[in-house]
Amino acid sequence: MSKNGEKIGKDKNEIISGDMHGTPLMKQYATWKSKYPDAIMLFRVGDFYETFGADAVLASKILGITLTARNNGGSNIEISDILLKVAE
Repeated sequence: MSKNGEKIGKDKNEIISGDMHGTPLMKQYATWKSKYPDAIMLFRVGDFYETFGADAVLASKILGITLTARNNGGSNIEISDILLKVAE
């Protein structure tokens, strides 16, 4: 929800797509996301916290961070990340 109460982002049922199951990271992400569909899932990957798909779109809007895309296992997916030192 935004500050004025409007819904931001996709419906929680649209967060995980079948395309996210290509790499081990995306499989793990999909598993955890299915358990916590209403949470924005952040994964620590190296020196970054990363989020994917609809979570990335939502995080980029809320936090004002850059939204990009990456090819994970043969399909493009939205990604946004935060440098670990910035997050601390």
